[in-house]
Amino acid sequence: MASVFSRDRVEKHELEQVVQQALNFLDADQRVVVVLVDLQDCDYQEAAQILGIPLGTVKSRLSRARLRLHHLLNT
Repeated sequence: MASVFSRDRVEKHELEQVVQQALNFLDADQRVVVVLVDLQDCDYQEAAQILGIPLGTVKSRLSRARLRLHHLLNT
């Protein structure tokens, strides 16, 4: 049973590394929006306020970033 937990931890760590590497391929503007919304659970409006940008800009950056991440993680 302990080996299953260890394997799960290793797999989780490996996944985190892959995601971090993919995040590093994003432009800084896109990366910060992904971090705020998807990793820190800010809503779009909060992210817009934190970054001092319009709500629509947050949405478009997030959309482009998610599309890029999808491509990076599935190739």
